[in-house]
Amino acid sequence: MSISKYKLAFLLFALPFLFVSCEDDEEEFTPSPQPTIYEIAEDDARFSVLADAITRAGLENTLRGSGTFTVFAPTDAAFQDFLNATGFADLDAVVAAVGEAGLRQILLYHVLGAEVESGDVTAGYVNTLAETEEGSGDNLDVRISVTNGVQLNGSSTVIETDISAINGIIHVIDAVIAPLTISQFAKSDPSFSEFVNAAEAAEVNGTAGAVDSLLNLTSQTYTVFVPTNEAFVAAQPVTSTLTAEELGNALLYHALGDANITSDEVPSGPVEMASGDDITIDTSNGVVITDGSGNQVTVIEVDIQTLNGVIHRIDGVMLAQ
Repeated sequence: MSISKYKLAFLLFALPFLFVSCEDDEEEFTPSPQPTIYEIAEDDARFSVLADAITRAGLENTLRGSGTFTVFAPTDAAFQDFLNATGFADLDAVVAAVGEAGLRQILLYHVLGAEVESGDVTAGYVNTLAETEEGSGDNLDVRISVTNGVQLNGSSTVIETDISAINGIIHVIDAVIAPLTISQFAKSDPSFSEFVNAAEAAEVNGTAGAVDSLLNLTSQTYTVFVPTNEAFVAAQPVTSTLTAEELGNALLYHALGDANITSDEVPSGPVEMASGDDITIDTSNGVVITDGSGNQVTVIEVDIQTLNGVIHRIDGVMLAQ
């Protein structure tokens, strides 16, 4: 009889601890209610085309998996505008034209490899997860401006921010952005306006706009040292005296053909440019270039990566002689 009393007393004493232990176990194994980026796209009717495109491009596991991403997510209406503008009937037609790899490149051009909340968005060039070619390691840049809301490449506006996922964050945009060539990138960025004007006015072998056309070819690759707008204005006393053909040659003097040379690959010494004339590069303290006239310019911004080459911004106009 006394043993039963002891057993009852022990159970009454231990019971609260058993309940606490069970509660702790339940808290420890409670799954996170937060969905992944892909699951948000899949469950939100505004993103049905995006979810379909992610699956077709083989990116579902990536955006379901662990990681930290920022996705600028086009709505269905944005995708329809993109299809209309490019002449594709649907995603089937896109895949038929550019393949899964091409669709993947377009989608990854909307993805950053780090989580960036709206309050941390700043103006400038940002690497996306898209590459010039898969496996190249040359990640394409998107230009973010904050003057009139948050815009991408001057053509797509963020219309909703900070949709949180377990593996990153989504910002909703009103237009699909596609990777741009050097020419297209320059035209989308007002800080390149003087370069664009010169490229459109210049001639090569009697063909007007030839420089602009060359920098729009995806079959060619260029490294271009682009003077700032201020540098072009300062050089007008000289450039205004050039013929259209001479201006074309001057612009080609700023381009290195058949090369995508990023800042960590810039060589020291003489380098022949697309015009056939040499510049001399000194990398001992930043990147300083001496042109054929003996003038020095400095690279002040590097590695703006486009679809067909890379842009480095310089603080002066170079002249072969």
